[in-house]
Amino acid sequence: MKHFSAATVAFGIMLAAAPATPATPAAPATPATPAAPATPTTPAAPAAPAAPAAPATATTTCPPDPTPGSTVSGNLIVQPDAICDLFGVTVTGNVQVQTNAFLSVNADSTGTGTTIDGNLHVGAGATLASATTPRTMTVDGNIEADQCNNVDIEGDKVAGNVDIQNCFTGLGFSQILVGHTEIAGNFNCSNNSVDCILSLSSVKGNVQINNNQSEAVVYLNTIDGNLLCQGNALGVQGAKTNNIAGLKRGQCVNF
Repeated sequence: MKHFSAATVAFGIMLAAAPATPATPAAPATPATPAAPATPTTPAAPAAPAAPAAPATATTTCPPDPTPGSTVSGNLIVQPDAICDLFGVTVTGNVQVQTNAFLSVNADSTGTGTTIDGNLHVGAGATLASATTPRTMTVDGNIEADQCNNVDIEGDKVAGNVDIQNCFTGLGFSQILVGHTEIAGNFNCSNNSVDCILSLSSVKGNVQINNNQSEAVVYLNTIDGNLLCQGNALGVQGAKTNNIAGLKRGQCVNF
């Protein structure tokens, strides 16, 4: 019994001497995932500036005459009852010859002709006179004359049509003369009480000579389109002298 007791006591002492097993420490808490930063708001695009208004086309009046060889930006107006001379001038817009005005078109001292980028309009009682020096005038648009006094186009070039109607005898000499001129469009000379003469010219389009009360002449021209003549009081002169690619009708059927 003493032996057992001693052993028991010894075992107890050993237990008492043995260090206690330390407790397993708790796992550290998982740190919270930080919130993603807020996406910055895309700033609104600035409003596009308003387009500037197109500048108004400038208008120049004549007289005074433009400087020879100069450029007129925009339109040119020959004032009523006035005389305007162009010498080798370039007009970037249209030209309007107003009531009873007179426009003289010439080359400058170097031989450079006048150029009109737009249309040329000849008004009531007005006159257009283009000299016969080498190519004095180039018109990139049309030439229109209504109720004019006189139209004299010689040695010129027209990219559009030539339309001359209702012209009458006014002050001084009156006629419609188109000679040595290249016309890329049509030619119409109708309802006039003055002579209507088309000579030594080339017309890419059609030619109409109608209802004129004075002489009508179509002489030595090259016409790529048709030729129509009707209602002319004195008939039409110039048969068999033209080169006509298209049809010939009315008073010009035998041309």
